[in-house]
Amino acid sequence: MSLWARVYAERRKTVLPLIALFVVNLGVLLLGVWPLKTSVANAKTEAFNQIAALADAKRANQQAHTARDRKNSADVELTTFYSEILPKSYAEASYVTRLFLHDVADRTQLQFQAGDYKPEPIRESRLWRFSGKVVLRGSYQNIRRFLYEVETAPEFVVIDKVELGESGSVQQQAGTGVIEIGLDVSTFFLPPAGSRP
Repeated sequence: MSLWARVYAERRKTVLPLIALFVVNLGVLLLGVWPLKTSVANAKTEAFNQIAALADAKRANQQAHTARDRKNSADVELTTFYSEILPKSYAEASYVTRLFLHDVADRTQLQFQAGDYKPEPIRESRLWRFSGKVVLRGSYQNIRRFLYEVETAPEFVVIDKVELGESGSVQQQAGTGVIEIGLDVSTFFLPPAGSRP
């Protein structure tokens, strides 16, 4: 008889419960612990995925809030632009492009000639454009001052185009260095709702 058979024969009452306990433990391990371990691992993976999704959602939420704040700020600035900066009527637009520019020309010691002015609607907008042509004569320095004053004034005037003289040359009148420039100027206005200029 071998050693293991002899131990089994003599200690059967102790060995049989140990073998049964081992088999039960092995069954619990295979049927209970390993599936639970796999479930816990899957739950951890899902938790990490949910944390990542939550971080993405928070980032998207923050971007949406930032975009909304920027839109609100742009809306406020646009409302301010329409109500405080743009001329409010045809008469104000006419003043800006005619009298204001004439006053600046006088202050900068330039000869001022105004051309035709016309209002025209802007396509797919309530805004109207009031544009015309201005001819200035004077020294180069005075023309520079004029352009600077117009560009930095609170009145909203756009200089669309600058042309040097009608013939494209500098006019030297008796050595005085007089330059003639043509300016295409415009401003925009928003007439009251339902009205036309």
